[in-house]
Amino acid sequence: MLRQLLTNWQPQPQITSDFLYRKFTSSRATNEAQFDKVYGFILSNFSSTLYQLMSICQKESERLNQPDNRHHLRVALLSITNHVLNTFELCIDLLRRGYRFQIPILARNINEALCVTLCIASDADLFAKIEKGNFRSKNAIAYVRKLFPEFVGQWDFLSQQFVHVNLKEYFQFATLMSEKDDEATKGCIHILSSLLIFAGVVFEFVFFLDYKLHMFWVRLDSGKTQWFLTQLGKEWLLSVDETLDTMESK
Repeated sequence: MLRQLLTNWQPQPQITSDFLYRKFTSSRATNEAQFDKVYGFILSNFSSTLYQLMSICQKESERLNQPDNRHHLRVALLSITNHVLNTFELCIDLLRRGYRFQIPILARNINEALCVTLCIASDADLFAKIEKGNFRSKNAIAYVRKLFPEFVGQWDFLSQQFVHVNLKEYFQFATLMSEKDDEATKGCIHILSSLLIFAGVVFEFVFFLDYKLHMFWVRLDSGKTQWFLTQLGKEWLLSVDETLDTMESK
C-alpha cells in the first residue's frame, strides 16, 4: 500500500509566502469549476433537500423570536439542527475545493449531532440530564443504535477509519485520491447522501407539525410519534439511490 502511494505521488508546486491567497482565489475557483462540471447534478439534489430542512428551521426560529415561545429544549434543538446544516454546507464547500479527507471527520460530527437531537427530542427528561451534565453524546449513540442501527453503523465506521488516526486508511484514501476516476470524491458523496437521509428522518421527527407531507413518521391518537415509512418516503429514498447510480456510471 505504501509503495503504491509513493508510486502515485506527485511533487507539489513550490510554496511561496502568498500561497494562501492564491489557494483561496484562482486555485479555488479552478477546483470548484472542475467539481461542478462533473458533480453539478449532485449539488442540485443536495441543495433541494437542504433548502427544505433550512425552511423548517427558519419557521422554528421565527416562533422562538416570540418571548412566550422560548423554551430551553426547543432552543437547544434548533441550535443543534442549525449546526448540522451549517456543517453539511461546510462539507460541500470543502469537497468542491478538493479537501476530501476532512469530509468523513466532519460527517461523523453531523451523525453524532443528529443522534443527540433525536434522543433529546424523544425524551424531554434527557434534556434535563444534559443540562446537569449527567448525559453524554455516547449515551445518545447507544439510544439511537437501538432504533436505527444502520445510521449509527456509519458513526462507528467514520470513528474507526477516519476520526481516530488509522495509518492503513490514510494510505488507502490518499491512494484513491490519486486515481483518475477519483473514488474518494464518490465515497464522500455517498457518506453525505446517507447523512442527508438521516437528517430528513430526524428533522421530520423533531419538527413534525411543520411538515404538510410526511415520509418517515405518523402521529398516533395517543399523541406519540411512530416510525412509518410512507410511499412518499420510499420514492425519495429511491431517488437518492438513482442519483448515486448515475454518479457511479459517469
